[in-house]
Amino acid sequence: MVDRKITRNTDSLKKELSLPMVFCVALKQVVGGGVIALTGVAIGLTGAGVPFAYALAAMTSIMAGIPFAIMSSAMPVTGGTYTWPTRLISPLSGFLTLWFFFLTNVALSLYAITAANCIAVFYPGFPEWLRLPQTAMAFIILTAFYLLNMSGAKLTAKVGMVLTLIMASAILLFITTGLPAVQAENFSELLPNGFSGLISAAGILLFTTGGAAMVGELGGEMKNPGRDIPIAIIGATSIAAVAYILASSVAAGVLPISEVANKPLTLVAEHIMSRGQFLYFSIGAGIISILGIINTQMLWGSKSLLVACDDNWLPRKLASVNKRFGTPHYLLTILYLIGVLPIALNLSVKEISIASGITGVVAQVVIIVCCFVLYRNHKDIYDRGTFKVRSKPLLMTIIAIAFLLNCFLVIMMFISEASLMTAVLIGGWLVVGIVIAAIRRKGILENTIESAVPSP
Repeated sequence: MVDRKITRNTDSLKKELSLPMVFCVALKQVVGGGVIALTGVAIGLTGAGVPFAYALAAMTSIMAGIPFAIMSSAMPVTGGTYTWPTRLISPLSGFLTLWFFFLTNVALSLYAITAANCIAVFYPGFPEWLRLPQTAMAFIILTAFYLLNMSGAKLTAKVGMVLTLIMASAILLFITTGLPAVQAENFSELLPNGFSGLISAAGILLFTTGGAAMVGELGGEMKNPGRDIPIAIIGATSIAAVAYILASSVAAGVLPISEVANKPLTLVAEHIMSRGQFLYFSIGAGIISILGIINTQMLWGSKSLLVACDDNWLPRKLASVNKRFGTPHYLLTILYLIGVLPIALNLSVKEISIASGITGVVAQVVIIVCCFVLYRNHKDIYDRGTFKVRSKPLLMTIIAIAFLLNCFLVIMMFISEASLMTAVLIGGWLVVGIVIAAIRRKGILENTIESAVPSP
């Protein structure tokens, strides 16, 4: 049983995130630079049928997001990725899920390097003294967002809203400029590679349409998490789906399919936009999009670890929350170092990033299982949630589909991206987590499910 005399660091987090802030965080997680890079790849697989691939990927992401929305509504907590399996399955399963999930934060280094590379494209127009080495630029980017996040979740979320609006306006500019230039004859042949091409493209595009569920990590800092998280997850993914379908229609409909297949979206943008519009689109949908992802990942990336420290899996001192800003400054510093060290040591983060993507999806599978356990074993708590599926057959169908889709995604990632080194990294990371669990397990706090449920 939890010792009520122990003050938890999570209690010091400030509840100051509103629905618009949370919605922008979710939207930023869904809409990103992937639309620029992956739309052409999807066109290569589906031809003019790419809007159908985006629709299928978005519906799949919404289906997978429903269990997260249910969990967030019934059990709106900080660090749900850790807290839910800990309370519903077992403390050990929660810690190992967290351990897998935390590996995703190494992608911060990849995002910073990618943003630096995008900025370097504009170097010919910069004064010589501003043309910093890309490593230095990546370091400055991460440092800036680290300091921003240290200043509090509210300020971070406000900056995130601005970045999201710039990104969204850039994509909207592409859509409104391109739709009048769409040629109907380009859609004369849909799905030249048949159903298999559609499925393959949708599988790839899941990387762009997923991610909104990460707002479930921020429950302890929201004013009304039980209501806001489901709205953010389902709403942001739905809006992103419409934007992606329209943008991909422009991408496939302006130029001949043979010219845009496997090419970045900027090829079409340069054709339909003025120089000023193209510059805004490149910065807004490219650089700003990536910066927004860094910002949101630093915002939610430490939350599950914070709760695990409170439960004594790791030293509680690591989870100390700054009294002035309400931020876990030690954990944010750990996140910062995870992002900076690969850059400082000039390491390739490709394999680690692939491994982090796989482990992140594995964590999603565990949360889907938690939704099933919540309904089966704690129906009273399930019924308290404002967002729920009342029909048992429908709920079980959704959970089964979400579970199978995420398992399929893990398999696809292993087949298409993973190498022996990826498997070694995942295995090694798991071994380290098991060793920590073996050392710390006897001293953890055994919390009941009621500790993660708001009072009725």
